[in-house]
Amino acid sequence: MEDRLPIALSIGGWDPCGGAGLAADIKTFEMSGVLGMGVCTAVTCQVHDAFEGMEWTDDDLIFSQLKLLISRYELRAVKFGIVPSMAVLSQCIALLKASFPGIKMIWDPILKASAGYAFHANTATDDLSSVLSAVTLITPNTMEAGQLWGTADARELQKMLQPGGALLLKGGHAVGHANDVLIEEEGIRVIAGEKFANNPGKHGSGCVLSAAICAQLAKGEGLYEACVSGKRYAERYIRSTGHLLGRHFQGDQVPGYQEKGPGKKSKT
Repeated sequence: MEDRLPIALSIGGWDPCGGAGLAADIKTFEMSGVLGMGVCTAVTCQVHDAFEGMEWTDDDLIFSQLKLLISRYELRAVKFGIVPSMAVLSQCIALLKASFPGIKMIWDPILKASAGYAFHANTATDDLSSVLSAVTLITPNTMEAGQLWGTADARELQKMLQPGGALLLKGGHAVGHANDVLIEEEGIRVIAGEKFANNPGKHGSGCVLSAAICAQLAKGEGLYEACVSGKRYAERYIRSTGHLLGRHFQGDQVPGYQEKGPGKKSKT
């Protein structure tokens, strides 16, 4: 390829409004200086404040998309979002590892959409050991950590890590702070975050954070440094507008947007 940019891949769902999933990830990749690609695992019917339904992509179609990309491009890092099952996730990991033994992989275990739709009801019963041992980083929020491992306590989560694995406990839903906690076998480090007053948050902010970290790993940055860089990118994204859809560029001038219906115009 002519430009020789590092390539980061997102494996996840399609969000029509572009605030989460594949669209948000690829925007983040490109703004972070890497070439973004995507494999679609689901097509959702959602906007920034409502989720009306979804259909999972057929497993074989997911694998076909991934195999073709693997055959043509040198992938440096991959981020997983929503997937139909742990079996599909494990197979994707195996395919990637077979071709790129040193690839960096992030799993953002999205169990519920920001508008409230639950993607999986029984994830806690699935076997997580193969995923824990294979990926570079897992990025749950406190609710997801509790559902998957029965705790959101950093010390308890540290005991569950597999050799070489790491977990970033996101603090966006924490009370009184917005700090993230990077948990590794050798230690626990707090990444201080800013708690934004009078800001509604952002649809897809968790997707943006994990994608920003993935982009930095694709460029060769260390894990802690990538998490710090990703945190700062996500904070800029949250500050970019005063409504639920963020913008992927820096600057003081942020265009407004128009929703259909009376009284729905929002300007920043």
